[in-house]
Amino acid sequence: MDDQEDMTLPHKSHRIWDMYDVVTNIVDMSTPQTRARFAQVNKAYSSIAINALWRNLNGIWPLVQLFSVDVEIQGPPDVEPGHVALGEAFISAPKTPVRTYRVGAATLAQWERFQHYATRVRSLAVNGRDDYGREIDYVQVMLSLHRQNKMRIFLPRLQDTSWTNIHRKQAFALCRLLTPNVRRLHLRMYPSYSSLGDIHPAYRQPPEQEVIQTALRCAPQLQSLSLAATMDIKSLAPLGSMNCVQTLDLSHSPMKSPLRWPTLASLECLSDLTINIHQDSTGFHPGFSSLRTLRIPEGHFLQTGEFLNSVQSTVLLSLAVASTAPDWDSHLDVLMTAITSRFADSIRWLSIDTSITGKEPDPVYGKAIPLVEYIRPLSSLKGLETFYLRAEPQIRSCVRITLSDDDFSEMMRSWPALTSLHILYGEGSFITSHALYDIARLHPKLEELVVPGVDLLDLSLSSDTTSNHKLKRVVFGQSAKNIRDPFKLARFLDTLFPKLDLGLMFQGASFDWEFYGWCTVKKLLNGYQSARELEREKAWKFSLE
Repeated sequence: MDDQEDMTLPHKSHRIWDMYDVVTNIVDMSTPQTRARFAQVNKAYSSIAINALWRNLNGIWPLVQLFSVDVEIQGPPDVEPGHVALGEAFISAPKTPVRTYRVGAATLAQWERFQHYATRVRSLAVNGRDDYGREIDYVQVMLSLHRQNKMRIFLPRLQDTSWTNIHRKQAFALCRLLTPNVRRLHLRMYPSYSSLGDIHPAYRQPPEQEVIQTALRCAPQLQSLSLAATMDIKSLAPLGSMNCVQTLDLSHSPMKSPLRWPTLASLECLSDLTINIHQDSTGFHPGFSSLRTLRIPEGHFLQTGEFLNSVQSTVLLSLAVASTAPDWDSHLDVLMTAITSRFADSIRWLSIDTSITGKEPDPVYGKAIPLVEYIRPLSSLKGLETFYLRAEPQIRSCVRITLSDDDFSEMMRSWPALTSLHILYGEGSFITSHALYDIARLHPKLEELVVPGVDLLDLSLSSDTTSNHKLKRVVFGQSAKNIRDPFKLARFLDTLFPKLDLGLMFQGASFDWEFYGWCTVKKLLNGYQSARELEREKAWKFSLE
């Protein structure tokens, strides 16, 4: 009787499912397919799952599906093949007929359903090459929706949007999705060829300046803005009135005009900037008082040094500079002087990517150049925590870069707070195992070490050598091929660096670590660490008893 009564009782779920935050986190970490099944459980869980499904969209196709969809077979415009080839790689002119999806007439029920789901969208990423595997006519869709409903705001809670691999005409149409609530915009458009627009109307595109100005006018409260590959420098004029911008990415954009530098320098809240400094860049204007992170992925060190001298920030923590063309050593000196004179007290993260030519105009073939000569000017950066240097010698300069144990020790002593060190260069002389021994004794904060090579032939240690160093990742570069005794090397590394993370140990290695004996070294290190862990567990159990 009791069993029959129990069968009629309603099933009660575990109390964990009554905790909204827990359920939300579980749904957020699940796959879209799992979320869809989760939405069918009951009404209470359906709302959570639907919010998760619509929160981040990778295209507008889910929104288009809410209406009547028309499919049109669209072929290439009727123009001469020779003209199409002028810009075919960028315009993506269809060579064969494709299925293009458009929006038809919408009913009142469809609009209500659209508003029900559109209010849940927080992030939208549009990739013109792949919108859920479909070719969508963005211009027709946005124009049709606007004409039918006259809605001023389609996605009222949109905060983050990214548009990549799209034409200017498409980007101009998508501006209708922007609202004052949008805080982040990433925009990367195809370049436009005016000659093709003269050939056929299908190729005519609005000016880049008009597209960007419209986007900024529709989203005036942007905090993060990426305008990668912006070709028309006049498009940046509206930035002067956008004091909310904190992150700005202008990579792959020519910054040659002196008229735009005062506009950027006056942004009071700008803390993160990515920009190119070309050889013709001039007219740098003092400013950037709040800058904390600066990246210059393409630049010339002479102009980069001049630009750094115009930066008035006293809180610049992170700096990454790279040269896209060979720089003379005098240009590198200008860069180093600017870094140490302006940001010696603030820099914590520094990355330099350059090529080294040598001091003489015509260096002797194979001449050795000590790397410390280029690093020594940075010795005043006492607060430096991460340092990345890639200094490849020019092929035509025929020089070899060297790094001795003494030079390495001098460099490490200059940065007592260093936790991560990456030094990469081509052929040359490398440090020895004695430098590793000095790291274990004198630099306890170092957690990551990547060097182009270490001479591992001398692995002798005194019998009383012990270490509790925190080093977790180490990469020895090409010299790691010279392993004579894997057992001795494993004991050497385990004695100096007992906390090595074996999962990170060979990341970035450019050699077959299994073939050169490192597989054996890793197995031995794993055995040593497991034995210590077992001993600690036994000691803990003994203390409880």
